[in-house]
Amino acid sequence: MHDASQTTTHNEDDYRLPRTVLPRRYELRMEPDLEAATFAGEVAIAVEVVTPTAAVVLNAKELEIEEAWLTVAGARVLGIAAARRRAVESS
Repeated sequence: MHDASQTTTHNEDDYRLPRTVLPRRYELRMEPDLEAATFAGEVAIAVEVVTPTAAVVLNAKELEIEEAWLTVAGARVLGIAAARRRAVESS
């Protein structure tokens, strides 16, 4: 039974992504491993940068990201390998 008195009030900003960079299109490729209950895959996200920003925030709960990069006008301008990203996150 749900006890409403134990419900925590959350601000919408606690789980919403910043509105400075908006996703406009997703392209997904997934390879499920049904025996291991896992998957591997790739995603390409087309975004619209609404206002200048120093950070792009994406949801990635319980995902292990091996590599990420930013492409502008067909040219890769920023790439982050997993080892470097983990080192930055742990510092």
